[in-house]
Amino acid sequence: MGCCFTKELKARIKELEESNALLDRQLKGVTKRASTAEQLSKDAKQRASTAEQLSKDAEQRASTAEQLSKDAKQRASTAEQLSKDAEQRASTAEQLSKDAEQRASTAEQLSKDAKQRASTAEQLSKDAEQRASTAEQLSKDAEQRASTAEQLSKDA
Repeated sequence: MGCCFTKELKARIKELEESNALLDRQLKGVTKRASTAEQLSKDAKQRASTAEQLSKDAEQRASTAEQLSKDAKQRASTAEQLSKDAEQRASTAEQLSKDAEQRASTAEQLSKDAKQRASTAEQLSKDAEQRASTAEQLSKDAEQRASTAEQLSKDA
């Protein structure tokens, strides 16, 4: 009986050792999977944190893009206003140029008119001198006739 018991005991010990080795291998597998799961969890947390940061960055870029869009619209509006102002100034300059041309033309006409009046005045002055000279000659002729008539009267 002791011999069977020892064999059974040895067989049971062997079974337990094999079972223990199997449990050790399973434990190592579970430990390895737990470690892998822990690492995967850490990686997932890191990716979540990275995704959150990327989301914040994207929001910031969207906000910046929106501000840049507003600035661009404002600059476009300002450029449009400046263009309108430039067109208005060009139109005003064109009108001022036309006015200046008209004044120059008027001044030229007034100058021509003044020259014509000066020429006319000069001609009238020459005519007056001629009439004065003619009147003086007629006066001398009248004096001569009067003197002749007086002489004829004395001779008669």
